[in-house]
Amino acid sequence: MVHNREQDHVVIFLAPRKFVPGARRACARFGVRPVLDLFANRYNKQVPRFYIMRPDPLAEGVNALAQTRPTTKVLYANPPWSLITEFLHKVSDEGGTVLTVLPVWQAQPWWAEFRRMWAAPPLYLRGEMFACPQGRPLPPPRWKVAIALVRGRGPLI
Repeated sequence: MVHNREQDHVVIFLAPRKFVPGARRACARFGVRPVLDLFANRYNKQVPRFYIMRPDPLAEGVNALAQTRPTTKVLYANPPWSLITEFLHKVSDEGGTVLTVLPVWQAQPWWAEFRRMWAAPPLYLRGEMFACPQGRPLPPPRWKVAIALVRGRGPLI
């Protein structure tokens, strides 16, 4: 599946290898340091290692939902809106810990699962954190964005 990340969700942009202030605060709050960005490209990756939706020689792999991810390390995800449900199911079913950025849309069907997976209450962000990949500021969204540390149950034994 090919997906254009910029078309269907807010992109948190930063210079390569540097966390945005909200992600840095979330890492400090939850005491984690993600090792792999699951939905990124070379320009908006939050950590040096990343998965991408289209082939790129700098990426660890293509399509995070098709990959076998490490479950013993903390990962980072800002999934495209159209993939939120599938992403949450994958984390829930396969296990692992992911620092996850999602819009605070409590009426969405995936919201209850997202809340159930929280390891702790999320950090809420405001629109001033966001910019498009070219670095131009985006208007603040009309919704809050949550950064939460989510944990999956993993396979039942």
